[in-house]
Amino acid sequence: MLINLQAISYEFNDCFQGDVHTIVEGIYGKKYTHSQMIRWGYSYDMEIIDEEEEETRLSKELAQLGLRSKKLAFSDSQVTIDHIKQEIRNGIPVITWIPITNCPWDPNYEKEFEMLHSIVVHGFDEDKNVFYCCDATYQKSSEPLTIRLFEI
Repeated sequence: MLINLQAISYEFNDCFQGDVHTIVEGIYGKKYTHSQMIRWGYSYDMEIIDEEEEETRLSKELAQLGLRSKKLAFSDSQVTIDHIKQEIRNGIPVITWIPITNCPWDPNYEKEFEMLHSIVVHGFDEDKNVFYCCDATYQKSSEPLTIRLFEI
């Protein structure tokens, strides 16, 4: 099962913004620019974001385009994987976070480094046991990642 989606490049500030842009423009054909830079706490003297405030702003911005988002967190790997598959069956791509060291196209792949990276899961193949992913940061589309990388 695969939702047709290509990573879309634009001037974005982080991987999550790029993924949101990929979905909004790639699936829904709507122009979207995140209204404010997301500032994480690991770089320079940037202020740490308030995640709840950021989610509220994102939800409002998407609502103005006639779209909605929801944040889900699961503590069980199989529930997470099953949920991603069900969303894809429903035609809804999923933005998810994985350790950057699980991302084969990132320079930190399989290194001792702790940081999360967001990608868009837009398909899966149960026979091959893979999810198909887009990554706006690295301009990757329909890249297969083994489902085991999504286990908590």
